[in-house]
Amino acid sequence: MPDNQTSKQSNEPTATPPDERPRTSGEISRHVRRNPSKTAPSLGKVYEQIRAVMDQYERESAAARALAGDPNPTDADPLEYVQEIAEHYAQRDQRPGYVNQLADELSLDDVRTLRLAGEAAQAATPRVIMREANRGKHPRQIADEIGLTESRVYGIIREERRKAARFWIERGLDNDAASDTDPRESLARLEADLANTPEKDRAAVEQYLADFRKAIEEREAKQRTTGDQQ
Repeated sequence: MPDNQTSKQSNEPTATPPDERPRTSGEISRHVRRNPSKTAPSLGKVYEQIRAVMDQYERESAAARALAGDPNPTDADPLEYVQEIAEHYAQRDQRPGYVNQLADELSLDDVRTLRLAGEAAQAATPRVIMREANRGKHPRQIADEIGLTESRVYGIIREERRKAARFWIERGLDNDAASDTDPRESLARLEADLANTPEKDRAAVEQYLADFRKAIEEREAKQRTTGDQQ
């Protein structure tokens, strides 16, 4: 008489290793397009025929939608493949074969494109953070969504605000120079205007005034150097 427990266990599905999971349709399509020679000869012909039919259908459908005024006739998401790579790479500990699989799929030009896209995303990160912060999103939520620490997000916000403040300080000093106004008089008026700033905003105001004084001193030093050279 068979052991019921043994029989029950044998019928239970086994977990598929992460690197042996079924591929998505997008992954299969990209693999076939990039590696047509790796399929068996007979299967290769079938793949080619299927791909030709699918390509023709996609072209005709996109053309019809474009003529109808559809701004995105192919339903293309330019970040879909990048997001797929990011999601799979984030799970690389559970997918030990993923990097090798990705290396087989990517060409040198693909790697170059992704590297430049990464650099562009890094350069845009402070602006994206400031946009969301100015919309009222809390730094903790920004950090969770963008994948940085909360302290790093706070630091970026502080630095970007100082850059913006410095821009307006320099513009104000340019206006003073054009109107032959003493910038220290402008500083004194600003200090008087901000004297009653609420305590919660006092630190930011003090930092702004300190940057203003520093900008004035730098311009005065530059003017002295120019005068000495003349």
